[in-house]
Amino acid sequence: MSSKAVQRVVWRQLNDGDYRKFVAESNDSASGGGARDLRFRRFDKFEPILGQMFPGRSPNQGPRGVEVFTGTIAWKEGASTRRMVGKIWPPTKARPGEGRLATVDRYKPFIDAQRFPGEVELVVLVHDSDNEVWPYVIGHTQLEEWEEQIAGAILRCLFRPSRPDATLAAGYIDLLSGRRECVV
Repeated sequence: MSSKAVQRVVWRQLNDGDYRKFVAESNDSASGGGARDLRFRRFDKFEPILGQMFPGRSPNQGPRGVEVFTGTIAWKEGASTRRMVGKIWPPTKARPGEGRLATVDRYKPFIDAQRFPGEVELVVLVHDSDNEVWPYVIGHTQLEEWEEQIAGAILRCLFRPSRPDATLAAGYIDLLSGRRECVV
């Protein structure tokens, strides 16, 4: 994890299709598509915290002319720290409730993501005091190594008895304001 102070965490349960997106093999039908993004349903819940984690704003030159959130995605590669610009796109007319982290197939932590058979698989985006976002792909038992205030919030949401089995869990934790939400 980042050596700087954790400020915010956004996490989401993964499915098989997400792993295919990580390696640019996500076209599940002959109809086309094949998006390489990580989608956040109920984006209205995530937009404020993702806007803080990706504080830059960039107008899109496309036909919709939307504003895209930008920020630094960082990861360790050997002894070096690598950085790339990450972009959070707002919902589209076709998917009005979903925002997305674009081009996940370009970031090594996603490309190299391992599977965790028998576990609930997660992506965890950690925003640190250097204003960098560090992505982690983990199985839920790895949360035992994380700080309790982060791990506990994620595990309580994942295993909440009222959560329907078919629903992918997601949420966020803002360690600065104390806000946290389990979005299912």
